[in-house]
Amino acid sequence: MKQRTKDYMERRKAQCAMRHPGDLKSFLVAEHDASRNLIVKKDIRKMIEQLEEKTADHTSNEIL
Repeated sequence: MKQRTKDYMERRKAQCAMRHPGDLKSFLVAEHDASRNLIVKKDIRKMIEQLEEKTADHTSNEIL
């Protein structure tokens, strides 16, 4: 087995052993931590920020 395949299998095992998140934000944070691609990390950060903005808007509307 090639080293690249071994590395992939080790990462895959680690991801499978990881807790399975119940909400979207936890899932995105876990994917951000697991990713090695900087572009993917940047996109995930944008998604998390958008999600936080929507939840902040939603909670501020409930208070009013």
